[in-house]
Amino acid sequence: MLILQLIFRLTGIPALLLHFYYRTIFAKKRFRLPKGSLIISNHTAFMDIVAIGLVWPFRVMRYVAARMLYGKSSAFAWFLRHMGAIAAGRDGADLSPISESIRLLNEGKTVTIFPEGRISNNGELLPFLSGAATIAVKTDATIVPMYQHGERGFFKKGVTVVGEPFKLSEMYDLSNLTSDDIFEINDLFMAKISSLKEAIPQKVLDKSAAFVAKQRARRIKKFGTDDKVRMW
Repeated sequence: MLILQLIFRLTGIPALLLHFYYRTIFAKKRFRLPKGSLIISNHTAFMDIVAIGLVWPFRVMRYVAARMLYGKSSAFAWFLRHMGAIAAGRDGADLSPISESIRLLNEGKTVTIFPEGRISNNGELLPFLSGAATIAVKTDATIVPMYQHGERGFFKKGVTVVGEPFKLSEMYDLSNLTSDDIFEINDLFMAKISSLKEAIPQKVLDKSAAFVAKQRARRIKKFGTDDKVRMW
């Protein structure tokens, strides 16, 4: 079923969609993705899943995606299913995405989750939901933090920073955690992801900021307001 995911990556479609502005930076050194890895990342655009997939193009990944996306169209729902998406509600009432992610990780599969639970419109990290921390505690999976910066899509520039993998068992006794520990782990995840921005060269940040400012001015001129402007 996930053959569509591999075809989508390897036919060059992602390069077209990202218009060759895609860039990956490893914060320290490049590494092979361990089996049973849990990738956690901030969320700036739908194209983040493509950017993450291109870091290890031959590794099939599963993604936790908002259930509301399935309602956009039957064709889009079909696309999400065949790309390996795991449907999740934003209210946290449905625990099946957590159970499914735990099962997949225990089988050695790779799961990507955006702890914010939605796309940030201003580039700032949103409060993290507890799902990622819960999955990490239940599986002691290898956690790979990532940071998405810039814009995604046609004629837009974006950077993906990959952090060093780590395990919670190196820091906590996972058999004796409290709810306060889960909140602390959420803070840890936020700090790990946020710190990766420091790995982006200043000239890249400046260039990206100039590009976003130019796009913003163009859209304000077109619409007469910045309400429709999206800054990542």
